[in-house]
Amino acid sequence: MPLPEGFSEWEHLQDQIIRIHNRQVRDYFSDIVEDNDLTTPRGSLRHACLMKDEDTSVMTQLRLWLFEVTAGHAKSLQPDIYGLPVTTFQERYTFAPQVQLYFLEPATQTENGYPQVEGEISFRLTEPEYENVTPTEARNLARRIKSVLATPPFVWKKGRILCTYKDEKKGYNFQIYVTSETEARRVIEQVLDIRTHTPEWDYLTVHESRRNFPIVPPTKTIYGKSRRLPRQRPRADVRFRYAALHLHGVPNAITLVSTGNSRRNALETA
Repeated sequence: MPLPEGFSEWEHLQDQIIRIHNRQVRDYFSDIVEDNDLTTPRGSLRHACLMKDEDTSVMTQLRLWLFEVTAGHAKSLQPDIYGLPVTTFQERYTFAPQVQLYFLEPATQTENGYPQVEGEISFRLTEPEYENVTPTEARNLARRIKSVLATPPFVWKKGRILCTYKDEKKGYNFQIYVTSETEARRVIEQVLDIRTHTPEWDYLTVHESRRNFPIVPPTKTIYGKSRRLPRQRPRADVRFRYAALHLHGVPNAITLVSTGNSRRNALETA
């Protein structure tokens, strides 16, 4: 079939890019209602990421780069990493079902020159009914996580104090960095509420380090260039992004909950 008279390859390409890209942008910034809200840093970033009909090819590329790389959308879609291929890991080790809760500092709140601060909390499903998890059980778990952590997204205040909570019978072995013991208790209570468990505070240990963790890390000459060393125990508010279920015998993690389209094929979205 011949192309219509006056058909423009650029206009057609741009229309397709705008249709897909802007849908992803609106999903990623789903907490912002208006496209032209410039009153907040996050609203302003959303506006800058949205493609417009009058954009040149250069502006289209810049908006794509801003969204995928600078704002971190592409990073949120990266595959799971155990440190070795999943198939190899599962050949060597067996494990009880594991729920992974992932948190991320919003790109608009990141200090200049530093990557977004990440946070992760995981637990094992030790109850007999989870010995062989069914799709129905996974969806029920996803709904519970969505209710407890995703609506609205739970914010964990990461800091320099290490707190551990260990109750192996129930599948808990947390190591979390927080701003205070009060914050540790708040986070632990919220996570345990997913399974309607009540914390037993005898299992909580607060580790107060005497080390100095500078806000601005020192620089060091590495590979012939002066480089700033990574921050240790940075302080940041990390927001719940997604929950994944890892099952032995299933090579890819099952995304239970996703906020802002941070993961594909989630059982529940928020």
